[in-house]
Amino acid sequence: MTAQTYVRRPGCPAPLTSQQQAVIDEINRRATHA
Repeated sequence: MTAQTYVRRPGCPAPLTSQQQAVIDEINRRATHA
């Protein structure tokens, strides 16, 4: 999966938990620096 798959999208019916958001942030960070 690409990093975009994990990005929180506007109007998403399922809000992410802080832990999930932390994982997403880490994924996005790695994708940005890749």
